Amino acid sequence: MPDSSTVPLSDMLGTYRSISSFFAICRLDPTVAALLASQSSSTTVLAPRNSAFDRMPRKPWEDARDYATYGPNAYDSSCNPDSSKQQPSTSSSPNSNSPSSPASESDGKRRADANLVRFVKAHLIPQTSWPRGARVATLAGRQVWWDWAPDTDAHEDRPRVIMPDGVRVQSVTSPVANGQVWILDDVLQVP
Repeated sequence: MPDSSTVPLSDMLGTYRSISSFFAICRLDPTVAALLASQSSSTTVLAPRNSAFDRMPRKPWEDARDYATYGPNAYDSSCNPDSSKQQPSTSSSPNSNSPSSPASESDGKRRADANLVRFVKAHLIPQTSWPRGARVATLAGRQVWWDWAPDTDAHEDRPRVIMPDGVRVQSVTSPVANGQVWILDDVLQVP
């Protein structure tokens, strides 16, 4: 087994089946993938368990604000900022450059991609040393901190919770070359 001091987060994340959904979306963005592979960075990954994705009211690329602005077709290829009431494209390929497709990449897809990156960055902290109660900004810009779960007895093994959301930390992995993973029971709020 390789020495953990040389293994980057990008290699370690793939070994945890319980967070495979989160790791899969981390790999979709080249900037995030590079950060997790970089030996010169220091990152704490707050990775929601797969079961947390199942409980989400919307997919991680969906944002209620987009639905409020663009309607139920907010992520359709035909939905663009100039016309949210346009009919969906009849193109056979969603990324087609045919005349029935408004652009090579739809505005809806760009919104979904941006939302997905924001979701991932809401779960990344650009440091590994994180003392109890210390407020830090996620890469999405939201202030978070951790504390002990209030409903547990005072002992060394009591669970941590990520505040202000109160999301319970299931486990904290051993550190690797460029960070550490905290496995969460739920997703964090996205700014």
